Amino acid sequence: MKNLSIITIIFCIVCSTCLAQVNISSSQLKGTKWKRTDITSKSIYEYTDKQKIWTSEFGNNHFYSYYLCSTPPTSFDFSKVGKGTNGCYLVEWNSKLKRMEYFTVISFDKSSGKLVLYYKCKGSLDCSDTTMEYKMIK
Repeated sequence: MKNLSIITIIFCIVCSTCLAQVNISSSQLKGTKWKRTDITSKSIYEYTDKQKIWTSEFGNNHFYSYYLCSTPPTSFDFSKVGKGTNGCYLVEWNSKLKRMEYFTVISFDKSSGKLVLYYKCKGSLDCSDTTMEYKMIK
């Protein structure tokens, strides 16, 4: 029984450090551009005060309204878009698909230009849990 308790404690510590979360503010994202470093892609992600603009490697622009919050969202709160929000969850609205997605901010260091987001697949057959690493280019 003692071994089971020790294993459970170690498991909890490992899980909490693997998915550590940091709070950021929308003002920290505003005006920045990012490129993913965990995959080979020429896509660029830019944050304005209200939108994330994804410019695909083919030159197509995709626009997502976003905000930050401190608890996992259950629905998209349009009233928070463009406001000075903060939190460890980056919440986006895909207007083309009419659905919300959210990402956990694992790490953010503007001085070194590094952002790490975690996406937990929420039941869709066409997705998987993903950790995304970005390097700031502006």
